[in-house]
Amino acid sequence: MRAGLEVIAAVAALKTRAGEPLAVRIGIATGLVIVGNLNARGALREHAVVGDTPNLAARLLALAEPGSLVIAASTRRLLGDLFRLATATLGEFPPRLPDVGENGLRRSDLPGPLGDRAG
Repeated sequence: MRAGLEVIAAVAALKTRAGEPLAVRIGIATGLVIVGNLNARGALREHAVVGDTPNLAARLLALAEPGSLVIAASTRRLLGDLFRLATATLGEFPPRLPDVGENGLRRSDLPGPLGDRAG
């Protein structure tokens, strides 16, 4: 999660020759993944990543707005309260964050597209 947020910030900070802003979309899912060689011959080895988890991450990536990160419920459970997260339902992207959070911070005070770590 932290790495994903750092990637979002790093890409946003990149400058292009055309002066156009860059943004990345990230989807994170937690679960079993199978990784194997598609072609084990020669120096060029391709690795296949298969399973429900990478498929879910790809679908979450497709839902993410530019400059945002979407996580699966499995990942959410593992995070506990390490991050301030916004909950959204399908069709509600980006999720609406309250103007003032439980800790009194205004939404505009939170860094990043969906807020930052809670602690």
